Amino acid sequence: MDEETLNKAIILRRMLDTDLNVVSRVLDISSGVLGDSLKSIVRNDGEFRTKFMQLVHDTYNRLKKEFDEL
Repeated sequence: MDEETLNKAIILRRMLDTDLNVVSRVLDISSGVLGDSLKSIVRNDGEFRTKFMQLVHDTYNRLKKEFDEL
């Protein structure tokens, strides 16, 4: 296994073992830990980053529409 593959495997393992577990327990953790975990996942997983940003964008638009209707 080359070094690049090994590094990717280490990052993926950390995201599986730590970051995604933290995010899945969002109601039970401190905001600092949640923020750090999300930052790590966003930085290391392009697909997650794209979907997360789309979710943020969609949520913003939905809340803005609700606000405008008030």
